[in-house]
Amino acid sequence: MTVTEIKRFAPQKTISVPKSNVLRDNFARLTQGGRKPRHWQRRVPYGLVLLSLGLMMGLGPFERLPGGKVTGPVVGTPVDDWQFVEHAGRCALEVRPEYPHSVTVNCWHSQGRLFIGCMACEGKVWSSYISDNPAARVRISGSVYPVALQRVESEVEMLDAWSARWSHLKREPPLPQVPEGYWLYRVVSR
Repeated sequence: MTVTEIKRFAPQKTISVPKSNVLRDNFARLTQGGRKPRHWQRRVPYGLVLLSLGLMMGLGPFERLPGGKVTGPVVGTPVDDWQFVEHAGRCALEVRPEYPHSVTVNCWHSQGRLFIGCMACEGKVWSSYISDNPAARVRISGSVYPVALQRVESEVEMLDAWSARWSHLKREPPLPQVPEGYWLYRVVSR
């Protein structure tokens, strides 16, 4: 037998290549329990994550996550006495009006004046926005108040506000010292 005769009688193997990406499909079968993921199954979790993040970031702060514009009915009349803050809990502060950035902050009053405190405030994004533009809005118990923030530099006013914060938290004496790096803002209605 010659070489050409051997080739003629040898069994022919045909290889069929599927139209899909073989490596991707095999990897998907290995990682997903033997089944190929459908197109919509791969994209739904990412879409839900992006949608929920977009909602949280655009509607004001959510606990420790910053947000965008605070929502609620706007109170247009200036406020002289902020004592109603006593039972409000925390406030949402919106700074940088041209492109709103909001955070959740501790707020309280002392003799009718509203204060917002900031622990280790140097270098925080929202405090830098206030130094550029003191115009802000604060949401208290669902209502939004246009305000301006002024950093308290007076040690006497700082100690008075710190004492009011301590009693607002219903903590027992003795009153601790104001922490290093603590900034205090006086809130004035505009």
